[in-house]
Amino acid sequence: MKYIIIYDQNNANQAINKIKKFPIEIIKGLNDNVFNEAGRIKSKYKIPLGDSIVVAECITNKGILITSDYKDLARFEKEENIIINWFR
Repeated sequence: MKYIIIYDQNNANQAINKIKKFPIEIIKGLNDNVFNEAGRIKSKYKIPLGDSIVVAECITNKGILITSDYKDLARFEKEENIIINWFR
Protein backbone atom coordinates (compact mmCIF):
# COMPACT_ATOMS: atom_id res chain seq x y z
CA MET A 1 0.00 0.00 0.00
CA LYS A 2 1.28 3.45 -0.81
CA TYR A 3 0.84 6.34 1.58
CA ILE A 4 1.46 9.99 0.84
CA ILE A 5 2.63 12.19 3.67
CA ILE A 6 1.93 15.89 3.40
CA TYR A 7 4.02 18.12 5.63
CA ASP A 8 2.43 21.51 5.26
CA GLN A 9 -1.00 23.08 4.85
CA ASN A 10 -0.25 24.46 1.38
CA ASN A 11 0.55 21.00 0.01
CA ALA A 12 -2.48 19.56 1.81
CA ASN A 13 -4.74 22.17 0.21
CA GLN A 14 -3.28 21.44 -3.23
CA ALA A 15 -3.87 17.71 -2.77
CA ILE A 16 -7.47 18.27 -1.64
CA ASN A 17 -8.16 20.53 -4.62
CA LYS A 18 -6.81 17.86 -7.00
CA ILE A 19 -8.95 15.17 -5.38
CA LYS A 20 -12.07 17.34 -5.66
CA LYS A 21 -11.61 17.44 -9.45
CA PHE A 22 -12.06 13.66 -9.74
CA PRO A 23 -15.56 12.42 -10.55
CA ILE A 24 -16.04 10.86 -7.12
CA GLU A 25 -18.71 11.07 -4.47
CA ILE A 26 -17.55 11.79 -0.95
CA ILE A 27 -19.56 9.71 1.50
CA LYS A 28 -19.85 10.87 5.09
CA GLY A 29 -20.95 8.35 7.67
CA LEU A 30 -22.08 4.76 7.29
CA ASN A 31 -25.64 3.69 6.77
CA ASP A 32 -26.85 0.45 8.36
CA ASN A 33 -26.52 -1.57 5.15
CA VAL A 34 -22.88 -0.59 4.69
CA PHE A 35 -22.16 -1.07 8.39
CA ASN A 36 -23.58 -4.62 8.33
CA GLU A 37 -21.82 -5.48 5.07
CA ALA A 38 -18.51 -4.17 6.44
CA GLY A 39 -18.92 -6.47 9.44
CA ARG A 40 -19.53 -9.44 7.16
CA ILE A 41 -16.50 -8.59 5.01
CA LYS A 42 -14.25 -7.98 8.04
CA SER A 43 -15.30 -11.26 9.62
CA LYS A 44 -15.04 -13.36 6.47
CA TYR A 45 -11.74 -12.05 5.08
CA LYS A 46 -9.90 -10.85 8.20
CA ILE A 47 -8.88 -7.56 6.58
CA PRO A 48 -8.37 -4.13 8.17
CA LEU A 49 -11.53 -2.25 9.13
CA GLY A 50 -10.93 0.55 6.63
CA ASP A 51 -10.61 -1.92 3.77
CA SER A 52 -13.77 -3.73 4.84
CA ILE A 53 -15.70 -0.44 4.84
CA VAL A 54 -14.45 0.48 1.36
CA VAL A 55 -15.37 -2.92 -0.04
CA ALA A 56 -18.76 -2.77 1.70
CA GLU A 57 -19.47 0.66 0.17
CA CYS A 58 -18.69 -0.72 -3.29
CA ILE A 59 -20.89 -3.77 -2.79
CA THR A 60 -23.80 -1.89 -1.26
CA ASN A 61 -23.77 1.10 -3.60
CA LYS A 62 -22.43 -0.64 -6.71
CA GLY A 63 -19.41 1.62 -6.69
CA ILE A 64 -16.01 1.29 -8.31
CA LEU A 65 -13.01 0.86 -6.01
CA ILE A 66 -9.90 2.79 -7.04
CA THR A 67 -6.78 1.49 -5.32
CA SER A 68 -3.17 0.41 -5.71
CA ASP A 69 -3.50 -2.16 -2.91
CA TYR A 70 -3.47 -5.23 -5.14
CA LYS A 71 -2.15 -7.54 -2.42
CA ASP A 72 -5.05 -7.03 -0.01
CA LEU A 73 -7.95 -6.23 -2.33
CA ALA A 74 -7.53 -8.18 -5.60
CA ARG A 75 -9.56 -11.16 -4.40
CA PHE A 76 -12.67 -8.99 -3.98
CA GLU A 77 -12.89 -8.37 -7.71
CA LYS A 78 -13.79 -12.04 -8.21
CA GLU A 79 -15.10 -13.21 -4.84
CA GLU A 80 -17.42 -10.26 -4.17
CA ASN A 81 -17.96 -9.23 -7.79
CA ILE A 82 -16.91 -5.60 -7.46
CA ILE A 83 -15.19 -3.46 -10.05
CA ILE A 84 -11.69 -2.30 -9.19
CA ASN A 85 -9.66 0.25 -11.14
CA TRP A 86 -5.99 -0.25 -10.37
CA PHE A 87 -3.47 2.55 -10.33
CA ARG A 88 0.16 2.82 -9.42
